[in-house]
Amino acid sequence: MRKELEQIIFLGKLTDTIEIFGKVWTLQTMTFAEQADVVRKLNSTDDATNILSMKKQVIKKALISIDDIELNNEDEKEEFIDQLPVAVIDALFGKYDDMSKQLNDSITPTEQEEIKN
Repeated sequence: MRKELEQIIFLGKLTDTIEIFGKVWTLQTMTFAEQADVVRKLNSTDDATNILSMKKQVIKKALISIDDIELNNEDEKEEFIDQLPVAVIDALFGKYDDMSKQLNDSITPTEQEEIKN
């Protein structure tokens, strides 16, 4: 049963790449639990840093590899992301936002009604 449930969980996940500074960055959309974790972390920041923190937290969850190097260690990934230029964070976040919109647009009107009810 676990395998079947995992297949359902990942039905709506998108994975895509973006090339920045000659590197191929791979992003994946988040699950509900991952998004909830981002929101929890944002609740501990003040309004002045909230937007930048949100982008950083989203990228930390969404970034899965750079040039086929898998990023599995969360602490190392966070340290790495903290060192990236804001322009790279903005580009990655823009790509993630596009992916999220694409995923939302892929839900049919009938499915949207079912979700609401």
